[in-house]
Amino acid sequence: MKRAVVVLCVVLMLALSSFAYGQWEGQSPCTTWLSPGFKTTFYAGALVDPSDGLAIGEALRFAGSGNFNFVWNVPFRGVWLGLSAESALTNNNIGVMASGWVLVPSSKTSGSVISDLGTITSGYSLEDQFSIVDGAVYFNTWASTKVLAGFRWDHLDTKLTEDLSALSFVERWDFTINAYLPYFGVQVDQGGIVVRVIGFPAVPGDVRLARTNTDGLSIESKSASFKSGQFLEVFASYNKKLSRGMEIGGFLTYNYLHGQTKFITPAEVAIPIEALSVTYNRRYWTMGGSLSWDFNL
Repeated sequence: MKRAVVVLCVVLMLALSSFAYGQWEGQSPCTTWLSPGFKTTFYAGALVDPSDGLAIGEALRFAGSGNFNFVWNVPFRGVWLGLSAESALTNNNIGVMASGWVLVPSSKTSGSVISDLGTITSGYSLEDQFSIVDGAVYFNTWASTKVLAGFRWDHLDTKLTEDLSALSFVERWDFTINAYLPYFGVQVDQGGIVVRVIGFPAVPGDVRLARTNTDGLSIESKSASFKSGQFLEVFASYNKKLSRGMEIGGFLTYNYLHGQTKFITPAEVAIPIEALSVTYNRRYWTMGGSLSWDFNL
């Protein structure tokens, strides 16, 4: 979370300093290394998810009762704030992109827990921290088409305080999920319209799980890497020029990520409730507006 905020601040400071210098001096200090152009964009949009937009599935072992599957359907809503920067390099056929995004959660209401025992209506409280840092290199191929190769760090920290009165226990579950995503994609720019599709057929990353009871005593702490997964994102925007170097627009994003991991517990460890595996499914839409500064150096 802190890293993403730092990235957003750096991108914003670079954009504002370039803009101010360009206004007063007639050129930007980025000229020497970001020639022949530099564009930065600020985004703000509402995250809209279906009822199961964020689902964390667990296989649990209950001592003396066997294994059961649980799925936490977590409300996942809020406002995305993002900054991006893009620059063509000197030959104008290769360029770089960078962006940072932070989610400001707007919902801490409870969702549902589905298990082999049926749907459990529960009153869990929710705390989310979600951020994305992204960087890519693009290659201009033909017409207005770019081929992308990039890397994304996707971080989610979710804290669930669960009051499962039906099962007679109250616990806090802390999930820290990091995905380190190489990706490839295509972007088309035409007449103010931008469409971009990126993805990767695997999800390198890890899950850390910590369970504590209401007294703060540790019950279980585990971590493991994803064994399988997929990642896909589709982005579309329309921009209209307001004045020289400034554009306003709207955007729509669809994001999907799936990952699965298996925990390994030493044979000598015996606890009443043990996590065996975690399945992470996330899908959401974001719709909002943007403001861009384009420095034609």
